[in-house]
Amino acid sequence: MAEDTPSSEFYWDNIFIKVEDKLFCVPRCEFIQSSEVFADMCLLPSGPTSAVEGRDRERPIVLEGYKKGEFACLLKVMYPTAGSLISGTNFELSLGKEEWVSVLKLSTIWNMKKIRTYAIHRLSTQAALLPMEKILLARAHKVAAWLDEGVTSLVNGVPTPELEDLTALGWETAARILWDDTARSCSSYIGPNYNVRITLGKAAKDMIEEMFGEEIKEYNDMAVA
Repeated sequence: MAEDTPSSEFYWDNIFIKVEDKLFCVPRCEFIQSSEVFADMCLLPSGPTSAVEGRDRERPIVLEGYKKGEFACLLKVMYPTAGSLISGTNFELSLGKEEWVSVLKLSTIWNMKKIRTYAIHRLSTQAALLPMEKILLARAHKVAAWLDEGVTSLVNGVPTPELEDLTALGWETAARILWDDTARSCSSYIGPNYNVRITLGKAAKDMIEEMFGEEIKEYNDMAVA
C-alpha cells in the first residue's frame, strides 16, 4: 500500500517552548516563516531527534528573560482561533492595548516584520495613544512615526504638557520640547498675518526636525532593514 503524501499546506510539525513556568506547543512553521531569529533556532539539525531542543516536551526551547503573558499575546496573533476571527466585532482579534504592546515588543525583538507592522497599525488606529505614550513607546520599540507625532503634539500644546509629565521622558527630551515650544510661542507675537502663521508652523517643524530628526531617521532605517 502506497504511503500517504503529507499535505504541503496543512501538515504541521510542532515545537515546544517554555516561558517562565508555562509550556507552549505550537506549529513550528509560523515561527520559521515569521522570524529569521527563530528560523535559526527552530530548524532541525541533523542527528538524533531526541537531542533536538523543542522537539518534545521533555526538551523544550527555554526562553529566558521573557514573560509568559507577553508570549501568549504574540501567539494569539500568530495562531488565531476560528472563534476569534469569525465572531462579529472580534473579526480582527480582540486584544487590548497592553496586549498589543506585548505583541509589538516581542515582534520587534525577534524581527517579525509583518507582525510588528500590524501591531503598530492596531495601536495607532484603535488604542488612542496619548502624546507621552507615543514617545515612550516609540523609543522602547523603535517606531519613528510615533516619536514624530508625540513630539509635534506636545510642542503644539495638544494637550498642554505638565513639567512633571515631561520629565518622565528624560531631562534632555523635556528641555528640547520646552525650548521648541517657547521659541514657537515667542514667535507667535510677530503678528496676525496668515502667511506669518504658516511660516511659524514650518519653523516649528524645522526645529523638531533639527532636535529629533536623527533619532526619527534611525527608527525608520531599522524598520526597513
